[in-house]
Amino acid sequence: MTNLFKRNKTYYIRLSLNDNLKIYFGNKTEYIKSLNTNNINNARLIAKYLISKFNYIKRSFNMFNAKGKQWQHKMKNLIF
Repeated sequence: MTNLFKRNKTYYIRLSLNDNLKIYFGNKTEYIKSLNTNNINNARLIAKYLISKFNYIKRSFNMFNAKGKQWQHKMKNLIF
């Protein structure tokens, strides 16, 4: 996994944030979290879980955002 890196014998995960999600993470372009392990196999397992959780958040946000745009478009049609 390219999202994993090791710093001082501890594995971390690095996830890049798109512009829509940056506001929820303090305008950072990357989210870095310690996995609290020095074992690569444990780190991969934890990272796999966190990546799936993060992807779920991204999909949920995109779905909400898309529905919001559809709603705005419908409202514009009703108003104008």
